[in-house]
Amino acid sequence: MKDKISHGGSAITVTEYEVRDIDEYGDAQDVNHYGSKREAMEAAKKSLATGSKAVAVEKHISRRPAFLFDEPDTFTTIAVMGDKAALELWGWQPGESTWLEN
Repeated sequence: MKDKISHGGSAITVTEYEVRDIDEYGDAQDVNHYGSKREAMEAAKKSLATGSKAVAVEKHISRRPAFLFDEPDTFTTIAVMGDKAALELWGWQPGESTWLEN
């Protein structure tokens, strides 16, 4: 995870990458956290290779403590892979540029 310390050392902004294993019903079964996009993408591909129906990789930026910031946590979808029907049930829309071939 990348940490950015601000406000005289009393607050931090944390950036991490989350890999969500998605089942055939569109439910996220496991969420694993990684410090870099590269690590997360490798883990997502490995998860698919070992039996996950679909995976989503998201960039998560959190600001702590929250009361020092005017912004909520943000989640940005980096990539989705695997079964399109499961991904659609999860909330992904066909045609989005983030879908990757296995």
